[in-house]
Amino acid sequence: MVDEEPVKEEVKMTEKPPKFDCSYGLWMLKLESWTHTTGIDKKKHGHLIILHSLSPSLQEEVYENVEKASLLLDDGGKKVTDFLDTKFKVADDIQMYRGFESFIEYKREEESMTEYLAKFEGKVAKLKTLGLVLPDPVLAYTVLKNSCLKTDALQTIRAAAENMKFGSLKASIERIYSSAYGTERAQSSRFDETVHIKYAPKRFPKVDLCCS
Repeated sequence: MVDEEPVKEEVKMTEKPPKFDCSYGLWMLKLESWTHTTGIDKKKHGHLIILHSLSPSLQEEVYENVEKASLLLDDGGKKVTDFLDTKFKVADDIQMYRGFESFIEYKREEESMTEYLAKFEGKVAKLKTLGLVLPDPVLAYTVLKNSCLKTDALQTIRAAAENMKFGSLKASIERIYSSAYGTERAQSSRFDETVHIKYAPKRFPKVDLCCS
């Protein structure tokens, strides 16, 4: 019986919908996960979202603009989010657009490869905070495309990767460049010379690492 109380408390915590303390897009993703996993009656979702997710000022706005009886219906939670959409979705869409624009237009120029990968992942993380989770093929394609490497270098990286997923390609880039230049130089200099890379297949014995 001693061990049962903490378990009950944990279940109670999971019954609460997520707090609206992040971007609207990310909060909606969290809220969607909650609605799919909670065992609470849908008729209670509307009021729970108001009480546990929203600030006092937003609570007041929802009560003023959403019919009280509708909050007790199966789609009561949707009634709340429909109203919130009118306040936040347009602004959030603009932020998401600008965040994606910053991500897709970012190209490696004078940075070292280490710096490029760090900035690339930072932009991906920023998109996630806005509620935009890009599919792996988009990340894999973009990290190579925007690295500004010549065709031979890209072929070498792809050949050395275990698969064409983002994590594998990123690991291939890091492994090849740290081997070719050493960790210290890979972090501090631009890769602008022709070197032999031991990971390259025989048909690509030398790789020009200059940008095209």
